[in-house]
Amino acid sequence: MCSSDLEYTGKEGVWVQMATGAARVGFLSEAFAEKTGNVFTRIRPDQAPPGYVLCLETDAIEEAVARARKAGAQVLQDAHEIPSGQRVANLRDINGCIIQLTTPWKKA
Repeated sequence: MCSSDLEYTGKEGVWVQMATGAARVGFLSEAFAEKTGNVFTRIRPDQAPPGYVLCLETDAIEEAVARARKAGAQVLQDAHEIPSGQRVANLRDINGCIIQLTTPWKKA
């Protein structure tokens, strides 16, 4: 993700919306989620990851892995090719969430 993908950052920096083509993905800070009354479980790197993987597609996977590593993500599996022809990398972000970076799927 680069700054040009961000559509809006809340004035207090508590949430952001990211353009993903036809869909929009929003992310909230924990402090903002608490203020709205949402109930959630904090995820931390020293705990088991949540029961989902967030998959993000990029044409520049090696650069994305390098940026994530520099930002503090733990690289669980460097970019590698899988049978579909895609390249994937698996990371754990600074909060402990599992992120999979992937190149676009190549239709046969």
